[in-house]
Amino acid sequence: MRVSLARLGRNAAPGGTRWLALLAPPPGPHQSYRNLDGLRLIASVGIVLFHYNIYLAHAIPYTKPFTQQFPYFVDLFFVISGIVIAMVYAGRLDTLPRYAAFVSARLARLYPLHLATLLFYAAIGAAAVSGMLRVINPERYDFGDFLPNLLLVHAWGFGEGFTFNYVSWSVSAEFFCYLIFPLLLWLIRGSALRGALALGLIALLAELGVALALEHFPAPPGYNVSFLERAAVGFSLGVYIYLHRGLWARWIPARAIRPAGNLVFATMMVALMGNAPPALSLLLVYAAVFVHFVADEKGVALIPAWKGFSGLAELTYAIYMLHTVTATLIVSFVFPRLFGTGDGAVVMSLLAALAATYVLSVLTYRFLEDPARKAWRRTTDRWLLGPRPEPAKAAAE
Repeated sequence: MRVSLARLGRNAAPGGTRWLALLAPPPGPHQSYRNLDGLRLIASVGIVLFHYNIYLAHAIPYTKPFTQQFPYFVDLFFVISGIVIAMVYAGRLDTLPRYAAFVSARLARLYPLHLATLLFYAAIGAAAVSGMLRVINPERYDFGDFLPNLLLVHAWGFGEGFTFNYVSWSVSAEFFCYLIFPLLLWLIRGSALRGALALGLIALLAELGVALALEHFPAPPGYNVSFLERAAVGFSLGVYIYLHRGLWARWIPARAIRPAGNLVFATMMVALMGNAPPALSLLLVYAAVFVHFVADEKGVALIPAWKGFSGLAELTYAIYMLHTVTATLIVSFVFPRLFGTGDGAVVMSLLAALAATYVLSVLTYRFLEDPARKAWRRTTDRWLLGPRPEPAKAAAE
C-alpha cells in the first residue's frame, strides 16, 4: 500500500493527508490548452446538472428551465475532440497498422469505463428480471440492446432507446467519428475555403444519411443514428479549426482575444440557461470552442483556464460516465429507503451524488481508467506497431 500511495502522491503525509492526496485530481497532460481543458470540465458538469435537475425540478419546479439547453454541452465535446484528435494524429495515420493503433488507442481511452458502467447496469437489469429487485424504468434494462452497447455501436442505429448507461450514446457516436477520421481529414485538408465547403458537404451528407437511415431503423424520436449527425458535424468542425489555426492566429489580434473570449463564454452560458433558439445556442457553443482554442494558441487565459476548472480536466470523462451511476445508487436507491422522497431528501441526495461522483471519478481514473489504458496500449501497440525503438534511435527519428 505504501508503494501505491507513493506513486499517487510522493510528498503525502501519513494519515488523513494521505487520503486527501489519493482523492486529489490527477494532473492534466495538456497544460498549454488550459482554456479547452476548463471548457471540457464545465461542459461535463453542465451535463450532470441537466440530468440531476430532472430530479430537482420535482422538488423545486422553478429550476427546470435553467438547464433545458445544457445537452448542447455534448456538442462542445465533439468539437474539442475533433481539435485534439487532429492535433495528435493528423499526418500520422499513413499506414494501416498506424490507423489500427490509433483506433486501439481511442478504445483504450473510452472502453474500460464504458464496459464497467455497462456491466453495472446489466447487473441491475439481471436482478430486476430475476425478481430480486424492482425498478421503476424496466425499459432501461432491455437486454436486446446489450450487444450493441457492448460493441459500442448503439448510437449507430442498432439500439432501440436510451438503455443501460444511457449517456454512453455520445461515446458510441464519437467512436464512429474516430473510425472515419482519415476520411474527414482528407476532405477538410487544403485551403480554408475548400475546408469550409467540405464542412458543408459533411453536414449535408450527415443529414441525408440520418434521414434515410431512420426510415429503416424505427426508434424513439431523437435517438439512434440522428446522433451521428451531431457528432460528425461537431467533430469535423474541430478538425477544421485545428488545421487552419495559423489563419485564425493571423486574423485575430492577441489584445482582442481576452474580452472577446470571455464575452462569448458568458453569452453562451446565458443562452444555455435561458430560452434562446436552439440554432443560436449551438452556434454559441461552436463559437466558444473556437475562441477558446485561439486563446490557447496565443497563450491567453480566459475564464475556463482557472485552475478550479482546468485542473480537473482529466476527470471529465469519468464525471460524464459516472454521474448516472451515483444517481442510480444514491438518489434512486439509498436515500428514498433511508430518508423518504420528500423535497429535502431529494435535495440532499443530489448533493451527496455530486460529491460521490467526484470521489468515484478520481478513484476510477486512478485504479481503472489510467492503468487499463496503459496496459491496453502496451499490449496492442507492440502487436500492431512492433517493438518500440531504443530511446536514442527514437530521439534521432
